[in-house]
Amino acid sequence: MSEAAPEPAPKSVPPGVSPLRRTLLEHLTDPASASDLARRLDMPRQKVNYHLRVLERLGLVEQVDERQRRGFVERRVRAVGTDRFSSAYLLTAASRLADDVAVLRERAAAAGKPILTFTTEVDIDFASPSQMHEFTERLADAVRRLAADYHRPDEARVRRHRVVIGAHPVITKTPEQAAAEAAAQPRRTR
Repeated sequence: MSEAAPEPAPKSVPPGVSPLRRTLLEHLTDPASASDLARRLDMPRQKVNYHLRVLERLGLVEQVDERQRRGFVERRVRAVGTDRFSSAYLLTAASRLADDVAVLRERAAAAGKPILTFTTEVDIDFASPSQMHEFTERLADAVRRLAADYHRPDEARVRRHRVVIGAHPVITKTPEQAAAEAAAQPRRTR
């Protein structure tokens, strides 16, 4: 019998985000300031503000507005781009992947050791967005089941690995073709 995999993060929060930062993101569906969140979560404002700045650098939080409060300017922010179908989520995961692998390569080279990695790439032609969503659900379920078969957190000498799977449209047009197509499209207003 295999051990269960760790509880997956909520679908709206990228993997690798600390539990405290997950909590902050969950409370940022509506704009809030560091002071608002500090009161809500019974935490020091400075600590909340530090973690909000990190989330902002990761592209998971954006400033909505500023307002004057008791002699200082208070910034209000909200969570953005945290659903797994957003390009911001994909870029955050890809950026973290590139940063982590670069650090690991340097450390491995300094130690004269190889690092164990793998890469799988495939192009898929989906007939509709709903097919892509169905594929995504089935793939996530298969990865969770497979991870449960191999996840051994209590064994001595485990080597934890992060699996990142992302998808994006394949670039099929030249920059000139894409610019011409964009110019021909009517502008949408928000």
